[in-house]
Amino acid sequence: MVNTNHLVKITMASTTLPTRIYKQIQHNEELRAKYPSFHSTGNNRIVFLHCLTSMSTIEELLKEAEKTTTYTIDTESHMINNQACGAIVQIQMVKSSEQSITIITEMFYLPRKNSLLFKRIKQLYSIIFNNENRIISWGEYKNEFKDFLEYELIDTNGNIEAVNLQKEFQEWHNNQAGKKITHPAEESRGIVNGHHIKFGDGNEREQKVTGQCDCGHSSHFNPGNTWSLQDAIAETTCEFLDKTERRGKWSCGLDPELGRWRSKTFGIQYNQTKELNKRQSMLNYAINDCLAATKLFVKIFPHMMTGLYIDTSLPTATILKSSHEKTIPQSTISPRTTEQLKQWTTESRPTYQHRTELQTLEFTSEEIERQKAKQRWKNTKYKWKKQNLPSFKNELSRAVYFKYQYQHVKAQLKDDGYYQAHDIKINKETNIVTINFESKELLQEAQQRMPSNYFSSIQYHERWG
Repeated sequence: MVNTNHLVKITMASTTLPTRIYKQIQHNEELRAKYPSFHSTGNNRIVFLHCLTSMSTIEELLKEAEKTTTYTIDTESHMINNQACGAIVQIQMVKSSEQSITIITEMFYLPRKNSLLFKRIKQLYSIIFNNENRIISWGEYKNEFKDFLEYELIDTNGNIEAVNLQKEFQEWHNNQAGKKITHPAEESRGIVNGHHIKFGDGNEREQKVTGQCDCGHSSHFNPGNTWSLQDAIAETTCEFLDKTERRGKWSCGLDPELGRWRSKTFGIQYNQTKELNKRQSMLNYAINDCLAATKLFVKIFPHMMTGLYIDTSLPTATILKSSHEKTIPQSTISPRTTEQLKQWTTESRPTYQHRTELQTLEFTSEEIERQKAKQRWKNTKYKWKKQNLPSFKNELSRAVYFKYQYQHVKAQLKDDGYYQAHDIKINKETNIVTINFESKELLQEAQQRMPSNYFSSIQYHERWG
């Protein structure tokens, strides 16, 4: 049954979105109505890498990487000022058992490059993208990292076996289609032995048939066209791989441990449940892109995965944390009420401050680096807001006498009761002073009280001589 809520959203979106994006949304909802949701393959653990990741977690991953030879990778970028910035790297460690580990690296929250934690993360990446390991990606794997070069974390020239699964699937599918001379849809049109077609006018025409059907995908008509991962999953496993979050705000901080859900990122007003659930939805999207590619690889190359057992009947995912933290099942976030979420955040999980107190002796230097990184991020974010957000630009401009200096302007404002004024800038070329107020109300008050000659030569000489 088609979800009417999704149809309403599609209808509304059609009036505001570009045609390409609208068609993507429409196709996504058509597949949602046609197929059951995609299920992860086997038992999958999730571990986050960022400035708050413990050294014990890194050490555990380093040991696992030494024993792993096959990885599936994917990336997500965040558009900032019409420029793609690398935000998320997903790496699935494909194990030789029913278990796998998916690493989610949050690039916007990496530790400083000179920190020990960053060096350990870089060491982990060096092991993964080297040692003749098999790297599976949907498309050219180097293209996945074109937006991530600035982080100096990934060497795309390592000694690896790169598998372009998109290309491999295309060849595999075309070969499979060639083996099936007829298709039910083709049979209904009268194809005989793949060569002769009887049309309604009684004439026979020669037509070579390669097994493509009229299911709707462009590659069925032209085998040279590339497949999307979503369509490949639908065609091969008859499952719906949800792409709703393909243009998500990937710099939002997916890991609840980062605490980014405590501020408004999604929606007009802050809603704690919405912030957590949205991040969970994006996390599911990021993980499933890796798991879906692995599932197709096993389907296409079963001989390469000797000894690998993947149980599709157990679609579970847990978040791997360090030993002093509790493991949070992925499925527990969404159904909870607001009150339960509040209890979870205040009782079940230790706060950053609490962890610092508990681990002062063990992680003193590490915790200091984390605090500095957290403060740097806050400063950067505040600076960006002041420069870009209209709500942070409550500016008032006045002509200023050339002898006025910053200290004169600041003292004069204070003397006259403008205590909430800040970010004072004097342009000596234009003789204009710009004053930013903390709120629109204070700005309006200043506009009414402050005359145009407030910083004139007369004012200067009366006050400063």
